[in-house]
Amino acid sequence: MMYKLKQERAAIEKTAEAVKEQENSLEKHLLETFAKTDLEGARGKLAVAGVNMSTVPTVKDWDKLYAYILKNKAWDLLQKRASATAFRERWDDKVVVPGVEAFTVIKLSLKKR
Repeated sequence: MMYKLKQERAAIEKTAEAVKEQENSLEKHLLETFAKTDLEGARGKLAVAGVNMSTVPTVKDWDKLYAYILKNKAWDLLQKRASATAFRERWDDKVVVPGVEAFTVIKLSLKKR
């Protein structure tokens, strides 16, 4: 039963991906159209479309960023998430990482026969 549900979800996700591609294409078209005009948005019968802009960071030099963070104690510039892969590698090498403990995630594996 679970395998059938996974197949059903996969089919739905495939359809959702196709719809998402259409959404992305239409969004690109709308943004290009707004950029060519003085419009900041438009209102229709069902919805209102508007252009929102925000500035986000793109790190070009991680070493410089880390140096800045250490010097200024600017830890808020980092997200609080640990890399599972990096920790697993250390644990495999018997390295103890202070302040971190292992947690086992249990998942069910299901494959077609």
